[in-house]
Amino acid sequence: MATSLPFFRNSSELPAPLPTKQEIHDSATILKGTETWATQKVVVVGQHFLVKYGSRTSQIEGDNLLFIEQNLRIPAPRLYAMWQELDGVMYIIMEFIPGDTLESLWSNLTESNKTIIMKKLRSVFEQIRSLPSPRFYGNTNGGCLPYHLFWIAGNEKSVSGPFKSERDLLLGLAEKSRINSANNNRHSYMADFIERQLSQAFGNDHLPTFSHSDLQRKNIIVREIPSGDKNISTKETYVVSIVDWEVAGWYPSYWEYAAAFFAFKWEDDWLERVEEVIDAWGAETAMIKMVYQDLWL
Repeated sequence: MATSLPFFRNSSELPAPLPTKQEIHDSATILKGTETWATQKVVVVGQHFLVKYGSRTSQIEGDNLLFIEQNLRIPAPRLYAMWQELDGVMYIIMEFIPGDTLESLWSNLTESNKTIIMKKLRSVFEQIRSLPSPRFYGNTNGGCLPYHLFWIAGNEKSVSGPFKSERDLLLGLAEKSRINSANNNRHSYMADFIERQLSQAFGNDHLPTFSHSDLQRKNIIVREIPSGDKNISTKETYVVSIVDWEVAGWYPSYWEYAAAFFAFKWEDDWLERVEEVIDAWGAETAMIKMVYQDLWL
């Protein structure tokens, strides 16, 4: 079930008093949404809080953070507060994770440091994969899949889910392709292909698996541990955290790799390194990439 709003964590569990709306709007540390037309802003307030807010901010990210906190022990932000104003603007206040994105660090990391970081990420994803598989493909509340390929106005279940089977999920992508084509007065031969081949070829072989669904270096925060930090074992070199859980949910087992593959730019060794973290699903990803290009590009 979705979290009842408003949600406020007990003050004894907070690192400092929650920021006010005025403090949020006055923040000069804007990580996203500097454009005048932006429908979501991401700002840092003080030393402890990161806030996402706007008309396009989704409650599902806050729900996902609570799901992670309740079911896993992985380095991810804690949810501190979440509410929605009468005008529809959602506010999500979460833990600010200090450090640098792996994207900004990657080109200057040694091979041995890359290996250390990727081993930490592998440990995180092994724990994620240990969660028991449910009997549906959908979000952590049992609702529609939050990944953008499944979005359609009105969240029609035939396209957005939740789906009882992988075949239904693939047929949902076919329906999305057919709707897109019809809106442009075209016939979707891609939808025909999905129904004729994909839904038969691997229509029920990949169990629902909890997935972050956006494994990119920009969503991995790395903090180097000073050698004199007595709060952390001196054997540790980095703290590695994963952020931006807004499209996480229960997807087919190949989805984590496929969704990461969508963003590959083929400029360096990132693809090879990702395969040290999550299992590669080459055939499934090649097929889904064609669908992605049809629906999104």
